[in-house]
Amino acid sequence: MAESNDPVIRLFVAIYPSDEARQVLGATIGELEQAVPGLGRWVRPERVHLTLRFFGDVPRSSVDAILPAMNGATESWRRGGFQLHLSELGTFGGPKSPRVIWAGVGGDMDALRDLHGALDRELVRAGFAPDRQPYRPHLTLGRPRNARNRTAGRTLSDTILGWPHLPAISWKSGAIHLIHSVLPPEPPEYICLGSSALTAGSAGEATT
Repeated sequence: MAESNDPVIRLFVAIYPSDEARQVLGATIGELEQAVPGLGRWVRPERVHLTLRFFGDVPRSSVDAILPAMNGATESWRRGGFQLHLSELGTFGGPKSPRVIWAGVGGDMDALRDLHGALDRELVRAGFAPDRQPYRPHLTLGRPRNARNRTAGRTLSDTILGWPHLPAISWKSGAIHLIHSVLPPEPPEYICLGSSALTAGSAGEATT
């Protein structure tokens, strides 16, 4: 149990898309805002990320265990960075009640899932529970503004599911990052607490 002087913070480990991919996502978010005005709460393009592990609210001292686990995962990885690219849009939730609007990723998905598994194993060794949820890689773009309005939800879902595939902008994923999500304000502010490079043939190095 956390000590009373150990504040609780919200953390996740993520991969960032390239600037070019973010530009495409930003343009897509702008087009969606025009297509379904007032129906979505959209993520700022510079904050779009691909989550590898979401911790939620944990003691601040957890950082001291997570950063070495990230380094252990990249040390065991030894395969270097790998290619990902943008793909289709989609939603989580039913057709009348979408919860999350996302952009999918393609590319070396086996490498991405292997990296998720390597990180999970190191976190378990560090005392964290294993990730119980199936890994569903995605880039969150937004959420419905009124989740209880089923008519709006249907309009939003139909628009997203009928949207053309995104340009297959490709980028090399070369590092993983520990992010502190600060709430409030709304939208949250993201602060990077440390990174670990995906190097080939040599140990990764966690930095703060």
